[in-house]
Amino acid sequence: MTELNVSKLQIEHVSVNTASEFNGFHIKFLVDNQLFQFLVGQGTSLIPFGIKHVFTEKQACQICNKTINAVPIGQQICSVLQSHREALLSYFKTNYADLLQH
Repeated sequence: MTELNVSKLQIEHVSVNTASEFNGFHIKFLVDNQLFQFLVGQGTSLIPFGIKHVFTEKQACQICNKTINAVPIGQQICSVLQSHREALLSYFKTNYADLLQH
């Protein structure tokens, strides 16, 4: 697993929307000017599902170094962010708790 210090990521432009296709949220955010989407389920607690690249053009991900196609083809899981999804969920729960409510 690639080491990643979530607290040192420059996470910007966070938006949280209630998901229509499952009980939970879509959290969109930028890291190094690249857009990601975090799918979070909501049951008795928040459940981190997956973190996908949402790039508008083909480019290398600054986090996992994979070349990612533009959406919709390029909506692939970011393996590095995915392996740190619990820490990312904790970050969003701490910093954006008001947005993670129905």
